[in-house]
Amino acid sequence: MISGKLFTGILLGALAILSIFSPKLIFKVDAQVEQQTVNGISVSPIRIQRNYKGNDKDIINFTLLNNEDTDTTLSVTVRSFKLINNNQDISFDTTVEETILNWIRNFKNSIFLQPKEKAEYNLELNIGGDTKPGGYLFAIFFETQGKDNGENNTEALIKQSIGVPLIINVVGVAGISYGEISIDTFDVSYNIFSNNIQSSVTILNNSNQIITPAGLFTIKKLNGLGPDEMTSSFNQQDKIINSFSLRTYDKDIALENRFVVGEYEVTLNFLYGLENNVFTQKTRIWIIPFWIPILICIIIFVIYKASRKRKLKSADED
Repeated sequence: MISGKLFTGILLGALAILSIFSPKLIFKVDAQVEQQTVNGISVSPIRIQRNYKGNDKDIINFTLLNNEDTDTTLSVTVRSFKLINNNQDISFDTTVEETILNWIRNFKNSIFLQPKEKAEYNLELNIGGDTKPGGYLFAIFFETQGKDNGENNTEALIKQSIGVPLIINVVGVAGISYGEISIDTFDVSYNIFSNNIQSSVTILNNSNQIITPAGLFTIKKLNGLGPDEMTSSFNQQDKIINSFSLRTYDKDIALENRFVVGEYEVTLNFLYGLENNVFTQKTRIWIIPFWIPILICIIIFVIYKASRKRKLKSADED
């Protein structure tokens, strides 16, 4: 029979175990848009990513649409940009890098569109054979001259501007890239409250190329209950990592099955680089849903009540 003090001790012990495991149950374990519109201008595509060798030539096509009922003239400019804040935000320069400027041929700095007209704009590139291999970032801007904002102040003009980023890798005439990548941090945990597997992966791109890692998380059962294997995509939004730079990818993987319990191995496999190199990283986690500690407490409580009932019955018989 279990006494009140013994039951209290067991209950406190169960809660202590839960408190010990709780932190470990949270173990530290960009969708492509086809068209961008700003007011009366539509531009497609809104991002370009290309790989070239020295002496390559290419023509990049943009589709422009004037949604307004009036004529418009778009000025066209090119500017370099940098990635900041963990490669997530763009900081535009006022000028374009000289290397990029030397690629551009037959540049048209304006385009005229009639009302509702759709037209093509072509950016012609000629990658020099002496171009230093590596990653290059620049953007092409389409901007209106501005229009009256409808107030009496005619000096107040509204400009419409759309910038399309271009992400270019140049691998040299021989097609050689340099450097490698590594995992700086790989944290995976199970969140007992949301029944999610939470991942945070920081990748160090120690190469001269701009990479877009893409792959899968594979969650494989080692011991316990639940599916033998589950998968979830990695970097579905095609977020890039600039050369010689870090980027962190955070993702929550929902476990739709509430009866996933036990030890699981989480494997991250992804492709990167122009040669589609494969990178693999593994870790293990314990998945213990919230209902298990609750069920343990209920079982202990039922045992205690039954034991106390027998004790009282035995006392009455005496």
